[in-house]
Amino acid sequence: MAIVFYRLYDKLNRLGLRRKALHEIISPVTAAKLARNEHINTATLNKLCEHFQCQPEELIEWIPDDENEEVIKQEKTR
Repeated sequence: MAIVFYRLYDKLNRLGLRRKALHEIISPVTAAKLARNEHINTATLNKLCEHFQCQPEELIEWIPDDENEEVIKQEKTR
């Protein structure tokens, strides 16, 4: 299973923000982890939700293992 963060990037796009805008909220290292769909802690997710005044499901999505490979391929082509 995987947690992916494309919804966060969709939100940034809708707000007219670039990925570097995340550096005002979280560290550049953590922002890079998000870009690679790596693990983050709940404190980071909380910071993002507080900043954007949203629920976690507006920023992340859980993908079951069998769908994970296809989603990762699609993310790399964006």
